[in-house]
Amino acid sequence: MMTSHAVSPIPVPESSGDFLVDLDDLMLRLVRGDESESDCSFGPIAAASEVLSSGGHRVRARLAYHAGVALGVDLGDAMAISAAAELLHNAS
Repeated sequence: MMTSHAVSPIPVPESSGDFLVDLDDLMLRLVRGDESESDCSFGPIAAASEVLSSGGHRVRARLAYHAGVALGVDLGDAMAISAAAELLHNAS
């Protein structure tokens, strides 16, 4: 006979609307590197910037962020991991 155990969800803070803004800013800084102050209107940096600025739900990034938070990862590190997940997805 199987017994039923109640499973309580892991408390994860709600991501604010600023999460996607912060994530997009971080990804653009990572892609542009030292080029952020110069004209990025051509080449691979412009192409990557265009792809990243096209929006989207960022499901992979949200999943990575919430998984990190649930596991007790520092919030800055969780943001970096979520940016890496989204950048790898966009690069493939």
